[in-house]
Formats: sequence, structure tokens, C-alpha cells
Amino acid sequence: MVYRPDSPMQALMEALPHNDPADDWESQHAVREAVADLIDTLEPIEQFVIHAIFFERLSLRKIGRLMGRDKNFVARTRDSALENMKGAN
Repeated sequence: MVYRPDSPMQALMEALPHNDPADDWESQHAVREAVADLIDTLEPIEQFVIHAIFFERLSLRKIGRLMGRDKNFVARTRDSALENMKGAN
């Protein structure tokens, strides 16, 4: 898991001396907003699967158990969601 600061102030406090993290934080924020907008365009089941995988860090098997489906269904749903996000650009 990659650590990212939550705010410009936190990025500044954690920056190495003589390093300006402001540009990096702003670009990360723009990317996060773009990804959030793409996730909002997905079907609810796709949103659930993407959230569970990437934000909750659950396995396909565990998500399948929560949904009452097998992990292959979850994998197909994940793949479909990612394709839909790629195609939305």
C-alpha cells in the first residue's frame, strides 16, 4: 500500500528538506478527483466491487462471500468496471 498525505499541510510537514511537495500534492489531488468521477459513472454493483477491492482491500473470495456469489463473478465484475472506466475517457 502506498502512503499519500491527505492535505498540502501534511505533505509539507512530511517533506524532506529543500523539497517542495506542493506540485506533487496538487497533481495527486487532480488524479484522485478524476478517478472518483469515473467511479461515479459505474453501475452500483461495479462501484461496490471497486470500492471493496481498492479501498477496503478485500479479496475476491471475501467480496464474493459478501455478495453471495463466487470469486469468478467478482473478477468479471472488476474487469468490466475497469474497462468501463478506461472507455469513459
